[in-house]
Amino acid sequence: MKIYKSEKTMRIVRILEALQCGDETLKQIANIILEKVEFYDACLKSWDKQSGKFSPEEIDVGKKCCNAGLNMADAIVNELRILFLKS
Repeated sequence: MKIYKSEKTMRIVRILEALQCGDETLKQIANIILEKVEFYDACLKSWDKQSGKFSPEEIDVGKKCCNAGLNMADAIVNELRILFLKS
C-alpha cells in the first residue's frame, strides 16, 4: 500500500479497494475517485515543502483546498459504501 499524508486518504483508499469487487461500472468509478484522492493527497503533501515561496496564509489556503477535495471524496465514498457494501 502507498504511503499517504492524510489518515483520511488511507481510509478512503481502503473503502475504494473494498468497492473493487463486483460490478465493472463501480470498479471504474472507484478508480476515478482513487486517482483524484491520490492527487489531492500529493498536493497536500507538497505544501509541506514550500519554504519561502508562499506566505503562511497562502500555504494555509492551499492546504485547506486540498483538504476540501479530500472531504468531498470522503463524502462520496461514504455514500458508495452505504449503497454497495452494506446492502
